[in-house]
Amino acid sequence: MAKKSAKSKGYRKQTKTNKPYLSKKEIIVLCAVLVAVVIGAILLFSYDDGALKVRDGKVVTDGDNWLIVNGSSVRNRPRYFKVGEVGDIEGYTRELGATTDANVPQYVYRPEDENSRIVDIDILSSHNAAGEAATNTANNLPMLGYTDISEVHATTVNGADAYYLTYTLSPEDAEAMNAVAETGDAEADETDKEAPKAQKLLMGFMPVDGENCFIVRVASQADTLEDCPDDETLLQLMNQAAATVTTAGK
Repeated sequence: MAKKSAKSKGYRKQTKTNKPYLSKKEIIVLCAVLVAVVIGAILLFSYDDGALKVRDGKVVTDGDNWLIVNGSSVRNRPRYFKVGEVGDIEGYTRELGATTDANVPQYVYRPEDENSRIVDIDILSSHNAAGEAATNTANNLPMLGYTDISEVHATTVNGADAYYLTYTLSPEDAEAMNAVAETGDAEADETDKEAPKAQKLLMGFMPVDGENCFIVRVASQADTLEDCPDDETLLQLMNQAAATVTTAGK
């Protein structure tokens, strides 16, 4: 009897097939994730939040009248943003005031009239909402020696809700503050020193947007507080100064 072949006995040659590491569904999901990562990276490096460029430690501007805030919440990593521009106030000359950050300017307007009881009008910006900045200022003024601090008043400036407050410094308090600050020659002639003046000031807080504002400070002085301009006069000057400021929303 003839022997049956292996083939006839039901044996078949087994061929090994390589199964893919990922299924078709898994490959589709992976591709979608990779596309999302690439798009995220493109958006990250191309997103422009409006921050001003800084070169050699100085903000790059194309004007000498910009209002700028440091909008960064990270210490030692400032990010500067333009929030407006200041204009000219009739009867006053403008100059730059001293600030702790040269990239966040403060503008000082001095009266051309040498006999004016107004010392100066300052305009600066703040990375705080107007109401918050007003409240913080009212709370801090007593620590600086100022007295007769009014409550924070609400008003309207340029069609927007704004706030202001007034405060004073008596000649006696001014003299005490000067004594602390003096570091001059102890032998200087006392008669050469000008008698300290009474000061009356008004500070207004005008919104720029939901998180920034600009501030107008009107400072006056006279021999006595009674001789200083009244609140209405200071408020009019605040409004006059605020009207020269142009913001993004104006």
